[in-house]
Amino acid sequence: MSQLFLPHLNHQESTWINQHLNTLPVKAIDKGQRLYSEGQFFDTVYITLSGLYRSFYLFDDQEVNLRFLAGYSLLCPMSSLASLLYGGEKQKSAESIECVSAGQVLCLPVKDFIPNPKQTDYATHLKVFNTIVFEHYLSLERRLRMIQLKRAKQRYEFFCQVMPTEIVNGMPNFHIASYLGITPEALSRIKTKN
Repeated sequence: MSQLFLPHLNHQESTWINQHLNTLPVKAIDKGQRLYSEGQFFDTVYITLSGLYRSFYLFDDQEVNLRFLAGYSLLCPMSSLASLLYGGEKQKSAESIECVSAGQVLCLPVKDFIPNPKQTDYATHLKVFNTIVFEHYLSLERRLRMIQLKRAKQRYEFFCQVMPTEIVNGMPNFHIASYLGITPEALSRIKTKN
């Protein structure tokens, strides 16, 4: 399972994460169900096994999509995780996370997700944790560069290149438009011309 979740880990790290993932409870998530709502305390990290998910926040009563996630991805409010790491206290979610198509997730208490220097396997846990967080950071940076440096058509083409096929084909157009920072009408025109 670790090769699907984190393909860049070495054998020791893959073995370690597989041992931990196999002990986690599986939870079914319904379409439209929220795993977090903005302002809710953040206490659980989810790892997607199936389904489509989106992370979003509200701005002027509009939902703005930050991330789309599919199988074998980490679901948690990333800014809240960063605040928790450096603030040390329970944090409220700065975003909402919603299931777009029904699926299953693994559930992990956030306290068990964060490496503890008193653990005997601290070095391996820290490497896995840093890999997960860094990959999410890179994903957010790619999105920011895409919005700042590319025109609407280029954004959509880039989206189709870097996103998993199940997200490109399964995410509703109005969510994709929000993610790309364009109107649903503009996305429709782009798709018609392709």
